[in-house]
Amino acid sequence: MNPKKIILVRHGVTAWNQQSRFQGSSDIPLSEEGEEQARRTGDRLASWHPDAIWCSPLGRAEKTAQLIAGASEQKIDPEIHEELREMSFGYWEGLTMAEIKRRYPGEFEQWRNGPFDNIPEGGESALSIEKRSKQMAQKLLDSTLAKILVVAHGGTLRALLASLLSASVPDLMWKMRMENCSLSAVSVMKTRISLLYLNDTHHLRVKKDDISGINLDV
Repeated sequence: MNPKKIILVRHGVTAWNQQSRFQGSSDIPLSEEGEEQARRTGDRLASWHPDAIWCSPLGRAEKTAQLIAGASEQKIDPEIHEELREMSFGYWEGLTMAEIKRRYPGEFEQWRNGPFDNIPEGGESALSIEKRSKQMAQKLLDSTLAKILVVAHGGTLRALLASLLSASVPDLMWKMRMENCSLSAVSVMKTRISLLYLNDTHHLRVKKDDISGINLDV
């Protein structure tokens, strides 16, 4: 029996990413660079042939998923899953870190020292983030599909990966880096779940003609 494979992809870059603005649940579209990143990711994954593509309802993730799907010979329409929506940062959204530090210095220090316990006003609670990441992890584990591609957001995917690995979401979520259009993957064999790789961005750093030759290791 072959193990189930799950690849996690963070969406392509947006203007707010490029300006280092807190994005959260704001529905900011991909920039031109982000669309090119998504096309490159599609080239990298074209030979993998996932059985399904699951994505966040936010436009930047859905567009990334569509561009990835478009590079495959298969006809796969991305499926929207509300659990994959990015966490909300409340009234911090749209602000840069420098602006937040200047306007809300006390709150910012509390968040930096304990980001899971100190959510900005109007933001998503730690309990909610943990709950839906575990719900999505269980959906993935319960699925009978052998290969699933998940396209979502940095915060959501880090929480999801921690949940898949049965690790503490608060302890692990903020200790990982997932860059835009990076690939991270796990394998599932019965009850054994293994991290295959994290934050792979090789396809974004080589000539376009060389992308298909990069070993996917899945």
